[in-house]
Amino acid sequence: MATYVIGLLILVLLFLALCFGLVKLEQVKDAAHFLTSILPILFVAPAVGIVEYWDLISSNLLPIILLILATTVLTFGISGRVAQALLKKEGPKDA
Repeated sequence: MATYVIGLLILVLLFLALCFGLVKLEQVKDAAHFLTSILPILFVAPAVGIVEYWDLISSNLLPIILLILATTVLTFGISGRVAQALLKKEGPKDA
């Protein structure tokens, strides 16, 4: 199994543990701050991969760009619907 799949699985499990109160926010707060502080460094390897395989990527650039645009719009749409459903479920708040 690829390491990114394992990492994603751990992230989902941690999110569920936070949602159900199995793990408290204070228990993971320091690690979260550390990971967000080094986040730019985590993008170095993908950037190197793009440069290394640029010949292959450049020959398929249009389909890649169209796919990125389509999935971005889909992600925005789904995120918006989920946010609306959560806000509707929560009900109005008095300010």
